Amino acid sequence: WLVLDHNQLNDTQLGAFTDALESSQGLTHMVLSNNQIGDGGVRQLMAKLPQLPTLKTLWLSNNQISDLAIPDVLQAIKDHPTIETVALDGNRLSLDGKKQLFTACDAMGCRCYV
Repeated sequence: WLVLDHNQLNDTQLGAFTDALESSQGLTHMVLSNNQIGDGGVRQLMAKLPQLPTLKTLWLSNNQISDLAIPDVLQAIKDHPTIETVALDGNRLSLDGKKQLFTACDAMGCRCYV
C-alpha cells in the first residue's frame, strides 16, 4: 500500500513522485485522495502505470480532476487489466463525465467510484 492522502500534493509534486514509481513494481494499492492533483498530474500518473504491473486499486478522490482527464484514465484502465478499482469521487467531473467513466469502467470489469 502507498497512502499519500491529505498531503496537498499538486501536479508538480506528483510529477516528481511519479518518477520514483519505477522502484515500486510490487505496489498493489495507491491512495492519493484529498490532495490538489489536477488533470496534468493525472496524465503523468496514468503514463507511469505500466511500471506498476500489480496495481489493483487507485484512489484519486477529492482532488482537482476534471473531465479533461477522463481519456487518460480510461486508456490507462484499458491498458492495465490488473486495475480493479478506481475512485474519482469528489472531483470536478460533470455528470456526463461521471457517466462516461462509470459505463466504460463497468464494461472493462473495473469498479469506478465517481
